[in-house]
Amino acid sequence: MRLTTLLRTAHKWNYKGKAYLPLRQPTSRQSTTLLSTMSVKLKDIEQIHHNYVHYWCQLGLLHDDTLDEDGVHGELVSLALERLPDDLKYERIYRIRIATELCMKKRILPEPEWTKPHEDILYMVPYMEQVKKELTENQKFLALHSG
Repeated sequence: MRLTTLLRTAHKWNYKGKAYLPLRQPTSRQSTTLLSTMSVKLKDIEQIHHNYVHYWCQLGLLHDDTLDEDGVHGELVSLALERLPDDLKYERIYRIRIATELCMKKRILPEPEWTKPHEDILYMVPYMEQVKKELTENQKFLALHSG
């Protein structure tokens, strides 16, 4: 969870987007109220995250199946997907197709077929790290030879 999310719940924001901190220190009663509010918010966020991850498992998906090619790290994910071996690509496509079909029917897999935590491996991480290293090397090379 990002620190900025916590700060947004804890502080009021002015029109410039900067945190507005009061000049006086909050009393002990105000600070306990703030902490209890933050703990409730944290519990809500944890519950949402748990439900989201649990829903992936109910569809039979692995964590790396949910990485978006059009998202923030889209180029990195798409280049890593190109480097995956064919068997991993086909398994990923199969899991995504099954999950899509289940979502359209508003159903989930039977419980014995759910993805268990020990089965949820990060199979794309080595390929993503390799792509990231190559991209940084290319940027350094271009910076060295362009100037």
